[in-house]
Amino acid sequence: MNMKIVEPLDNDQLESILDRPLPFNRYIVTGGCGFIGGHLSKRLIEQGSEVVIVDNQSVGNYMFDGPEYVLTSVENFCKNVKTLDAVDAVFHLANTPRVRRSKDFPAETIINNIGTTAAI
Repeated sequence: MNMKIVEPLDNDQLESILDRPLPFNRYIVTGGCGFIGGHLSKRLIEQGSEVVIVDNQSVGNYMFDGPEYVLTSVENFCKNVKTLDAVDAVFHLANTPRVRRSKDFPAETIINNIGTTAAI
């Protein structure tokens, strides 16, 4: 395995990594109305990419101009989309975001987190 590990990253190194554009142009971001997904989507759009956000807005409602929004569950989206050939990559960030909720509702968390991954 040929791997280069740089530790620790200083601010300049981190900036240079984050400023590199990704090599593709079309993305689906599940959970894109949440904190992390929203910021990732915004960054992709700033780099000139096309972004489709799939989110049921059960937790987050971070929305901005630029992406196409499909406001539904990941499972419903996957049932109605025949192929993902038209996109270059999927960032799957839809999940149960709170540890407390995960502890209080473990079955729902498993279905939500693993089920959506399986659906994609």
